[in-house]
Amino acid sequence: MYPAVSRVETTDTLGIEGTRIFEQDIVPGSVEVRQVPPLVFSYFDPIATRFVSLTNPPIRLIVRPTAQTRVLGGGTSAETVPKEIVHLKPRLGTLAVLAPPLVARPWFLGLQVLPVLAWLVALALRRWREHLARNPRLVRRRQVRHLVTAGLEELSRHASAGDATRFFALVFRLLQEQLAERLDLPAGAITEAVLDERLKSKGVRAGLLADLHGLFQACNQARYAPAGTVQDLRQTADTVGRVLRELQGVEVA
Repeated sequence: MYPAVSRVETTDTLGIEGTRIFEQDIVPGSVEVRQVPPLVFSYFDPIATRFVSLTNPPIRLIVRPTAQTRVLGGGTSAETVPKEIVHLKPRLGTLAVLAPPLVARPWFLGLQVLPVLAWLVALALRRWREHLARNPRLVRRRQVRHLVTAGLEELSRHASAGDATRFFALVFRLLQEQLAERLDLPAGAITEAVLDERLKSKGVRAGLLADLHGLFQACNQARYAPAGTVQDLRQTADTVGRVLRELQGVEVA
């Protein structure tokens, strides 16, 4: 049984007299329903100055199953599948579970920190780029260190392959780049004569100068007669790595 609704139809222009009509939708829930129970209506009679109750007799019904009715529980009840639009539900029930607002959720508050962190990272990167722009020697030092690190790995491969020509060509290039960065000179200006002109006067260790002279002489000799066993090339590669690492810690410019 759905909740009853009512409406008023007036019969005069002043709206004093009229008829109140009550309507209620009922649906049989089983094929065993045989009647609608008696309906009772109570109202106050102003003429008799008392409450009056009106009752109508039961309304007989015959409920027949149709092709759209499924009998449940051994034929004791039926579930009718509506064909037309069903009656509007007077009570919608629970539509959805309301979640806490975003401002009350921890993950939402954490998201607010991300823009600040992104701004700080961008600011730090900008400051670092400005610092590098003001220090070109620092930029060159970083570039040469990357070059030397990759060059030493390639040097080991040439030594293992016994390729003396490429080995000594790379040794000469690494020495030029590292000395040029330390002396603040173009790489093409580095020759063996620069060792005594610029490094010896700066108080560079005599053993380091001797190793540098030996490497330059080996590179010059390899231009005309490249030779050397794999063992000799590996020993030379170790010497080059030690000399370059020591040069990186020398301040001569």
